[in-house]
This record gives sequence, structure tokens and C-alpha cells, in this order.
Amino acid sequence: MRTNIQEIIDAQPRQHTAGWYKARLGHFTGSQVGRLMKRGRGKDAEWSADALTYIKEIVAERLINPVVLDIPDLFDQYLDFTVASSKMMAWGNDHEKDALGAYVSLKGRKVTSCGSLPHAEVAAFWDSPDGLLLDADGVVEVKCPAPKTHTEYLLQVYDGESLRKVNEVYYWQVMAHMAVTGARFCDWMSYCPFLKPSLHVATIERDEDAIGQMLERIKAADKIAESMVLAARGHKTSGASVS
Repeated sequence: MRTNIQEIIDAQPRQHTAGWYKARLGHFTGSQVGRLMKRGRGKDAEWSADALTYIKEIVAERLINPVVLDIPDLFDQYLDFTVASSKMMAWGNDHEKDALGAYVSLKGRKVTSCGSLPHAEVAAFWDSPDGLLLDADGVVEVKCPAPKTHTEYLLQVYDGESLRKVNEVYYWQVMAHMAVTGARFCDWMSYCPFLKPSLHVATIERDEDAIGQMLERIKAADKIAESMVLAARGHKTSGASVS
């Protein structure tokens, strides 16, 4: 991992706090970067409809009125209005600590939490691993799915290739963790306390080619986003290709 990673961790707010959301505003993030990776359906379509939607979401964040950031109640209203939430997401957040505890017991690893971390070279890219390993060059990512989905993961996910087949967005999220931290592997886990085994861990190895492809897509998407920001603010711009 990067040698200064602990300093970066200490400087960042904890996940899901107001400060954490503010730090991520206007940046492409690991949990969503998979949306950028698919091309459109047309022969020459560089971006899928969902990729373009994600870029516009980033543009909206970059256009936020600074006053909103300065008034806590107003920013809380902004988060209530814009941050997606569901019963399953709340369940995952509530049980992530239990999953990490089970992982530590099973693997004997030492894990520390972290906030949102910036990529060292791509300024528009930030990422929030669920944990960093203190005793190995790795990170962790936790999912707390419904029993049916956990069973599918038990049967089908065991490495990077299989994770990519089952859920490509999760695969790119894992690559994002390693791209930002410099880790060599990610222990991706599924946790469901209602089943036995309740914890499933798949070790995903770093793929330099995949990470390079992802970073190039982020940089291209960032250029489009900046062009859209200028256009929205009334500045003349030649724009960037969004085909």
C-alpha cells in the first residue's frame, strides 16, 4: 500500500458522516465506478445510458451551492433528498461490524476502518474500502445480502473472474479499493447471520490491466463532467464526446 496511507486515513472523516459525504461530493467513487465501465448498445456508443446518468449525477454535485455546505441543517436536507436508502442498505450498515468481527475470528487478521481516500494521481477519484488490513497488503469489502443472494455467493463467487460474472459493479468496486490504496488483494465477503456458513470470503487479486482501464474511463468521464459543468454555468465550451 502507499506508505503515507495511515496519514491519509487519519485525515479523513468516518464513513457515512456529513464530513464523509462532503469529501466525496463531485468525485467518482468506487461503489459507483462500475457504472462507467459499460459501453452503449450502438456500434460507436462509448458510454451506456447508465454511465451518462452517473456522470450527470457527478455534475449535479459539482454544481452544489456552497451555502448548502456551510449550513448543517440544509446539508442534512440535501442528503435526505439525494442519498439513496433502503431497508437492505440500512441492514448492511448495521451489520457490517458483525461481519468484520466474524472475518477477524475466521482469518485472524487485523483490520482498521477508514473514511474516503483520494487516488494519488486521479484527483476526481475517491474510494472507501470497508477496512484495511494491518497485517497484510490487503483491503476488505463487506456485503450483507438477503439469504437467497448470500447462497448464490456461496456457490458462485470464489475469485475475481467469478465475482465479475456474478456482479460486475462489485468487481470494479474491489478494483477501485486496490487502485486507491495500492493493496495487492481484497478479501470480498458476504455475511448473512441467518445461514450457516454465515460468512463467505473470496480473495480477489489485483489486476493491473483492469485498474488501468478503469482509471482511463474515470479520466474520460471527468472531462465530460467538467464540460457539462461549464455549459450549465453558461460558459462556452466545445464539450466532450458523450456518444
